[in-house]
Amino acid sequence: TDQGSECKNGSRNVGNATLSCPVCGDGVVEEPDEVCDDDNIMDGDGCSANCTVETGFDCDSPLNSKSSCYNITCEDGIRVTGEDCDTGGLNGCSNCTIVDGFNCSTPSFAISTCVTICGDSKVVGDETCDDGNTDSLDGCSDACAVEAGYNCSKSELNGTTSSICVAICGDSQVVGDETCDDGNTDSLDGCSDACAVEAGYNCSKSELNGTTSSICVAICGDSQVVGDETCDDGNTDSLDGCSDACAVEAGYNCSKSELNGTTSSICVAICGDSQV
Repeated sequence: TDQGSECKNGSRNVGNATLSCPVCGDGVVEEPDEVCDDDNIMDGDGCSANCTVETGFDCDSPLNSKSSCYNITCEDGIRVTGEDCDTGGLNGCSNCTIVDGFNCSTPSFAISTCVTICGDSKVVGDETCDDGNTDSLDGCSDACAVEAGYNCSKSELNGTTSSICVAICGDSQVVGDETCDDGNTDSLDGCSDACAVEAGYNCSKSELNGTTSSICVAICGDSQVVGDETCDDGNTDSLDGCSDACAVEAGYNCSKSELNGTTSSICVAICGDSQV
């Protein structure tokens, strides 16, 4: 096809005809003079001020239509056609593809923002746990952060990497399935090594010294001799050998009886001790 002479003063000769030359910036690609035309005459947007494709860009330029230009450099912080995301190298987007466990915004010709998906059983980004839900008070919060009083570790059961969170027994915080936590993992002190209230005790929360540690005291009168009790005869009466504080009273001997399935104390007066 005869393209005619070069454009001069806005026109060119083609055979015996004089035709107007293409106008760069009018949004219409007219070959051969224009390779692109994005409806402006600005540099830096992919199509230059003289309607040529700029370095680092590619342009879709249908004949007699406006060009659509995009940056072809991945991880430059500008998401363009063909890229799922572009964060400029930040978390959540790798090689301009969204990383598993993230959601990314997909603006055109702008930087992508990626955030972790809390509750998908994948620990990524700033997450310190992910137990497959967005519930709090189960060890892993609704923001996928390990909660106070818990340890969380990765489990690969059922093909996931979900977090398994367990209460820390002995840290003075009653959480999860714990019914007490007295700041240690000793048994026979009211709160067992599994942080369960032991038989014969009542445990309550104390906020002394800035903690929520459990205070466990023996239940006097329950027929179980535990802790500092020296007897427990199943009541809190005094003057029957075992006092209302479950201490052996003067003039008595108390021993354990396992009658009727209890360990109740049997107290008898000591004859010959000069106490009537």
